[in-house]
Amino acid sequence: MAEGGDAIDGKMRLVVAELGAFSGLVGHRIGGRLSLDVTAEQQGGDRVLAKIDGSVADFDTGIPAVNALMGTSGLNVAAK
Repeated sequence: MAEGGDAIDGKMRLVVAELGAFSGLVGHRIGGRLSLDVTAEQQGGDRVLAKIDGSVADFDTGIPAVNALMGTSGLNVAAK
């Protein structure tokens, strides 16, 4: 438990149904879907464990070689 009785224990889910909405942000046409699940929990005084699991489906850049590299991709990250 953190100082003052506050603790971190949370979950978040992010789903982007159409990545095309972010084409302007990246400066190139993109498409597909993104899903991320994030969890964080305090593991003693000043230690926090964060985990990120995610996937990208139907990713499309308009560049066949890049699309072939991506396919359906998954992401799994854990950090302390």
